[in-house]
Amino acid sequence: MKVLNKKPKLIVFDMMGVIFLKGNFAQHIKNKFPKKSLNEIKDRYKLFATNKVSRKDFWGDISKDMNKDESIFLKQFKVDQEFWPVIKDIRKNYRTAILSNIPGRWKRVLLDKYKIENNFDFKIFSYKVKMAKPDKNIYTFLISKTKYSPEDIFIVDDK
Repeated sequence: MKVLNKKPKLIVFDMMGVIFLKGNFAQHIKNKFPKKSLNEIKDRYKLFATNKVSRKDFWGDISKDMNKDESIFLKQFKVDQEFWPVIKDIRKNYRTAILSNIPGRWKRVLLDKYKIENNFDFKIFSYKVKMAKPDKNIYTFLISKTKYSPEDIFIVDDK
């Protein structure tokens, strides 16, 4: 574990598993379609999350009814109620950002439902920038977009 030598200026949050209590997508699909490997599902998700395959191509042979399966999956996510007081406190002293590997449709459904975007100064979504964590290029993009040095950034992620 790295110890911070100075106070950060920007706190960056992942969405799934940090802001939203986590539903396990890969395991959900694996349970429904046991012939698919978890690695295959995760690889396909990364392509979907970076907008390199369409929603239809992503669901392809995974689901016979992508609208139903996607809806079931997205309903699993709820904003962590402990997050609200924390983000309000943090915003008193720091700038904030979202850095998330999320497909565009899923981002719209969740953020529109819970109305949390105004809590963040910067928002970086994998589907828009066509990069995903842990690729170092998305972190370089974060630094470039926010104009903060790596020493000034603290990232909160569930992985």
